[in-house]
Amino acid sequence: MAASSAQPEAVDTASHAQRKLQIEEEETRVRFASFSLRDALAIGQDLLSRSPAPLAVGVRIADRVLFAALADGASLEQQALVGLKLNTVMRYSHSSLWWFYHLRTQGRTSPLDVPWLDPRSCTHFGGGFPLTIGGQVVGGVAVSGLPHEEDHALVVQALGGHLRRTGG
Repeated sequence: MAASSAQPEAVDTASHAQRKLQIEEEETRVRFASFSLRDALAIGQDLLSRSPAPLAVGVRIADRVLFAALADGASLEQQALVGLKLNTVMRYSHSSLWWFYHLRTQGRTSPLDVPWLDPRSCTHFGGGFPLTIGGQVVGGVAVSGLPHEEDHALVVQALGGHLRRTGG
């Protein structure tokens, strides 16, 4: 029995590592030459219009909030999660979904498993994505309202679409 229970864990760890690499590739692809308030407004509105469910949305550069919205039907808990997702992006210079898979590759399942981390400051739920300019993470975009993989995908699609429309 011990061999069979160890086998799924090895497969699971490998799949977590693979997904983490895919997210790193997305983060490398989705980078900006510059980013303005106009970009933040366009991306925020695009996220709200694309979502199949009520969302909380946040766009931040450093500590400056460029866009924040809580759609009708979205909750204050979703808004709080957006803040935690943005904190995670800024702390680790990666998406919050990357942090989710990073924890799992280390055998951890939540920020509570990291003794030096205050779980009230970060989250392991996907939906926060870095804004990178010139190789430097300067801010982030986050949503909450869908399952966390879908939150992540929605942000990546909106940022990628904006880059294609504006030329970067």
